[in-house]
Amino acid sequence: MSPEQSSLSPGTRPSARWAAVAAAIVVSAAAAGCSASPASTAAAAHHETRNADLTAAQGQQATAGRESFTALHISLAANDGAAAVGSADASAVAETVTATGLSALTYTATGTDGGLYKPQGVSADDGTVYVSNTGENVVATISNGTTTAITGSLEYSGEAGDGGPATAATVSHPTGTAENAAGDVFIADSSDNVIREITPDGVIHRFAGTGREGSRVDPASALDTELNQPQDVAVAPNGDVLIADTGNDRVLVVTPSGRTAIVAGDGIRGYKGDGQLGAFAELNQPTGVAVDGQGNVYIADAANNVIRRVDARTGIITTVAGDYAADQANDGLGGDSGDGGPATSAQLNDPQGIAIDSDGNLVIADTFNNAVRLVTPAGTIQTLWTGLKTPYAVGTDSTAPGVVYIANTNGSTIDKGTYTSTTSTATASPSASS
Repeated sequence: MSPEQSSLSPGTRPSARWAAVAAAIVVSAAAAGCSASPASTAAAAHHETRNADLTAAQGQQATAGRESFTALHISLAANDGAAAVGSADASAVAETVTATGLSALTYTATGTDGGLYKPQGVSADDGTVYVSNTGENVVATISNGTTTAITGSLEYSGEAGDGGPATAATVSHPTGTAENAAGDVFIADSSDNVIREITPDGVIHRFAGTGREGSRVDPASALDTELNQPQDVAVAPNGDVLIADTGNDRVLVVTPSGRTAIVAGDGIRGYKGDGQLGAFAELNQPTGVAVDGQGNVYIADAANNVIRRVDARTGIITTVAGDYAADQANDGLGGDSGDGGPATSAQLNDPQGIAIDSDGNLVIADTFNNAVRLVTPAGTIQTLWTGLKTPYAVGTDSTAPGVVYIANTNGSTIDKGTYTSTTSTATASPSASS
């Protein structure tokens, strides 16, 4: 991982099965703390800050996991959209995907020495492109050729200005952005360990996080839930906000009323759990998150070199792109292979950002391969563009099918590319089960 990067209304549904699972997690955590080999001691030291209250956090995680499954099943699945990537529902096979060359958007300096410097976030809505000018601690829009700073300061950083005009507020290392149908803009204010929200009246608010690095989840309040270097945000069709809580190795979901739950990640860094509830799986530095039209959640599990999906109907997590076993055979160093075949047989290299387009295609910022790749709903992968400079994020606009915006981070540009696909109606073998 480059040095550049450094829930839902919980209907209670107790059952013997869930009680047993929760108890097993707590017991397992306690047992791990009582038996320490030199290797496990080193691992514990590595996670000391995040897991200082491991036993209590795991019990809380188990409860939040149950709430997450219930909420996903009731809420996120009640939407329509293209078939989920790699699911049994995907029947259209893209025969060819043709991409144009890339062009850089014009980003006009928003002040003295305020040009675009190492952007790590990009999103788009109705023709407006939202850019996290990460190195300058500013978030701006590009619309009709005009660049406008919407929050942040070229002179100062940190979380200040909540409750007032966003243009007078400060942020620190802003990364992912997302917009909802009402016109609210959500920002992963990464180094401040919070998610900020700019409402249509131009006022900025803290949406999630306490401002202190930590891992505690408060199901009743996103503002009392601790985050650790959140890198990305996404908005589900029903208005819920997904958070890539990167330093805590998990993805959270927050309702508009502020209730919070865990969608994926048990807080222990690793790669486990496919075929099980996402809240009990292991992730490794999830840096990107996206949601499709059915409410399925996609996660750029960056340090595992894979993309994973949490099914909205079941809460089950699967891998839909990247081959973890092949990656481990390569000492976890990532790879660049698999174009034209199943995405789960391909290799990625530290994929940082993802987006879903209006046709249900999954677009991936394959960061250390300096490329952008696309996975069709049928699960076939193809490279769209190469020769980039560590792209950290990609964005799509539902009003502009076939358009991709790329945060070309070390190139300090926001690039725009287009692609078209020719499809047939033959049924394909999915790359992962629903």
